[in-house]
Amino acid sequence: MKNLIILTISLLAIFSLGACHKETPKLPPTIVKGKVTEYGTDKPLDGAKVILVEGTTSGSSGTYSFYPLDTMFTDKNGEYFYEHKLGTSSKAYALWFFKDNYEPFQKQWVRENETLTSNIKLFPHAWLKIRVINDKPFDDGDIIRIKLATDSGKRYDYGGKNVNSFFIEKVKGASKTKIQWSIYRNSMWNSAALDSIYSSAIYCSGHDTTYYELKY
Repeated sequence: MKNLIILTISLLAIFSLGACHKETPKLPPTIVKGKVTEYGTDKPLDGAKVILVEGTTSGSSGTYSFYPLDTMFTDKNGEYFYEHKLGTSSKAYALWFFKDNYEPFQKQWVRENETLTSNIKLFPHAWLKIRVINDKPFDDGDIIRIKLATDSGKRYDYGGKNVNSFFIEKVKGASKTKIQWSIYRNSMWNSAALDSIYSSAIYCSGHDTTYYELKY
């Protein structure tokens, strides 16, 4: 009987030891993959930079500050693939896409321990050259105020009877750029609130300069 008791205790100890060393299930890695192409042509972009960034909140404002973790580049087919074990779900992760002569794309959010397939189209850079001509002069008080619906939000003012000038603005290619303008003539604006009631949408080819003549 004594030997039986000793054997039973030994078996219980073995089973208990095995239970303590039970392996914790491994979480799957975080995988990001996809393709980067040119907007408008769907041409694969070789050598586009894809940056995995980590975001941490700044104080009580809730805004994120991002720091690069890893960088990958697309191949000749515009494809990228990366496997990463992210840190903690209390932080935010995202992908940023860059290539010379293209508008950057930010941010494509990434969730931990999941596979994200992200196919991104980058807008090529283009240039819009606008010539401004006052072909209906009234007096030296004539003014035209031009605003471009671009990220820069620039505004151009020209005054006088003999306006014949131009400006160049970098814009998104393979798409339309909207311009708006107001005119001050004969001591009054064409809009009481100085809003631009005249407008035009100009298609700008990628990697090229588009010319537009604005007469007023």
